[in-house]
Amino acid sequence: MQPHEMKPSELAQAIRDFVEKHARLSPNYDPTDRWSDPEERFTGPDPSCLLAAAASIERGEKPDRIFSDWGSGCYGEWNDKALQAEHDALVKAAYAVRFDNDSEPSSPSAR
Repeated sequence: MQPHEMKPSELAQAIRDFVEKHARLSPNYDPTDRWSDPEERFTGPDPSCLLAAAASIERGEKPDRIFSDWGSGCYGEWNDKALQAEHDALVKAAYAVRFDNDSEPSSPSAR
């Protein structure tokens, strides 16, 4: 299923799965160390921004800005075009997410 075809809960989970699988972990992060901050587990802020978008979607809110760029170096191989396309499709779907309670935008002729 393509990201734009997913329900909001499915999209949020797909984003989380993508980050879990492809985000690069900081060499300074140790999940067994109680003093390691989970917010600093990635090599940069981009994966955390994607996770924040997933959390917004789970709360029923559209993300305002998603500061996540494939070329940031925070994900897999930066020259992997298939993974870049997957990343970009998730970001695009997050911006376009619709919730059941969303009403259709009014057309100019309806005014």
